[in-house]
Amino acid sequence: MSQIINIGGSKLRLYGNGPAHNLSQLNTRDWRDLCDCVADDNMVSYFLFRATAKTACIIYCYQGTPLSIDWLADGETPEQYIADSYNGDGELAEYLSGLGFNGKHVLDVVVASHDGPCRVWCEPQYLHGTYNAPVDGFARDDGDAIIEFASGKDAQAYIDDYYNEPSAYDGVRECNVLCHGQAGADILTIVAA
Repeated sequence: MSQIINIGGSKLRLYGNGPAHNLSQLNTRDWRDLCDCVADDNMVSYFLFRATAKTACIIYCYQGTPLSIDWLADGETPEQYIADSYNGDGELAEYLSGLGFNGKHVLDVVVASHDGPCRVWCEPQYLHGTYNAPVDGFARDDGDAIIEFASGKDAQAYIDDYYNEPSAYDGVRECNVLCHGQAGADILTIVAA
């Protein structure tokens, strides 16, 4: 079963829950004005188009070029759609954070007594609008690899070191020596690996 929708004067035929075969027909000057940009990391973007009061499409773009369009299921949010359709090589939580969503909610937050592999989720605290502010993600080593801990106790020790490391300023902890746009120390949370 197919349905034709009109986006900015371009008629697109959608087939069930699959990619449109005629995305090249989208008039790039007009269609974005009729959609809500729901996620963007400057390379990848997702646009929401309300076809009717009850149906909506999500258009996936890479570097501004529309590559696929799909129906949202009834009641499905763009974030749920993106999470469910993600098949990238990286970590889903970091991918969602890079797009402006809360990636932490797809992780299993654990306590320091957790007996199993863990990671530390880092939420940098920057003022809204700070250019190139870091996004939420896993704690990484100097080689940019995610740090894996054997247990919650080891992860808690890492967190304690972060919050208690002295700085070159008397009485000021290193986590409180802030850079441009930073509003406070990062928030660190133990999550299951």
